[in-house]
Amino acid sequence: GGMSLALAADIRVAAKNMRMSAAFLNIGLSGCELGTSFYLPRLVGLSHASEILMTGATVTADRALQINLVNYVTENTDEMDIKAVSIAKRMLKASPLGLKQTKLQLRAASESTSLKATIHAEDVGQVLCLNDEETSKIVQQKCEPFIAKLRAKI
Repeated sequence: GGMSLALAADIRVAAKNMRMSAAFLNIGLSGCELGTSFYLPRLVGLSHASEILMTGATVTADRALQINLVNYVTENTDEMDIKAVSIAKRMLKASPLGLKQTKLQLRAASESTSLKATIHAEDVGQVLCLNDEETSKIVQQKCEPFIAKLRAKI
C-alpha cells in the first residue's frame, strides 16, 4: 500500500532511511496492487520495475533516487517534510487552472505518440487558461514587470 500511494504522487520526496518493496510478492501474492504495474514502469522503466515487482527486493532511498523513483532524498524525515512543503508552496504560486492544465498535459503527453497532437492539446490548454478571468488576471500581474522593462527599453 505505501509504495503504491507514493507511486501515484506527482513528485516524491524520501528520507534517507526510506525503504520500499512489493511486499505482497514475498507472502505469495502478486507484487502488483493498487496501480503499481501501471505507475512503476512509467517512472523507472520496465527493467527496473520488473526487478522490483518480480523479486520483492527492497529499494533504498539512494537506489530510488538513482532510478528516478523519487525526486529528492533528504537526510531525515524533518528535512523531508520541509522539502515537501517547499515544493508545495512553489506549486501554489501558480494559478490553479495553470497548474491543473500542466498536470493534465503531462499525463496526456506521457501516453501520446504524436508530437502534433500533444502541441495542439497544449495550445488548447493555454487558450483555456487565457480565457479564464482569474487566470488571465494572474498572468497580467506576473507579466507586468517584464512588459514594463521592455517598454522602458523602447
